[in-house]
Parts: sequence; C-alpha cells; structure tokens
Amino acid sequence: RGVPSGVEMAPILPLLTDSPDQISATVRRVAAAEAVSLTPRVLRLPPGAREWYMAWVGEHHPGLVARYGELYAAGAEADPVYVRAVVGQVLQVAARYGLSPTRPEQPLPLALPAPTQISLL
Repeated sequence: RGVPSGVEMAPILPLLTDSPDQISATVRRVAAAEAVSLTPRVLRLPPGAREWYMAWVGEHHPGLVARYGELYAAGAEADPVYVRAVVGQVLQVAARYGLSPTRPEQPLPLALPAPTQISLL
C-alpha cells in the first residue's frame, strides 16, 4: 500500500533452512510481497535457548548435533565464517530481486561479505 517495508529473515537455522534452494525460495517470497529490504540473521543460541534447541536437534536431527557443537563452540553466535557465508548468499540472491540489505529508515548500506568458497555442510 505504498509503505516501504523490510523483512528480517530470521532465524536461519544452520543445516536446516540454509540450503541455496531454501534461501532462494524465501527471498523470492519476500520480493513477491514487495518488501524493499531484507536483513538475514543466523540463529543465535544464548544460554537457555541453547539447551532447549540442542535437545530438540538431538531428538529430531541427531546427526547434526556434533556439527552444531562445532558451529556454536565459541558461544551464542555461530562461527563467523559460516555466518558470513550464509549472509553473503542471502544478500546475493536478494540483490538479484532488487532488495536492499538495509531497512528504509537505515540509510547506511551493510557491506556485502566477500565471496567464500566454503561448504555450508
């Protein structure tokens, strides 16, 4: 209705909702809804949430527990290399749809991370 709006794509769940196909489908839907910006956020696991979420992963995706332990070994934030790769992937797809990485009220652009050649799995 003429009101510029942005979407926070969050949380992106490592190894569960971070595949290129899932990212593209989500960004495509955001663009179809006529959003003007998209801000990707990878799952944070602060104390309390971490224990609950890891129990859920253990119950529903036991094969991912060790990898989650590696990704979140330093604390609540996922490994920075992983985060940069996922955020970069989302922002590259978003740019193809003309979505800005900033909200309309946030004039300073976010820097697009340098492309990496790491595997997300």
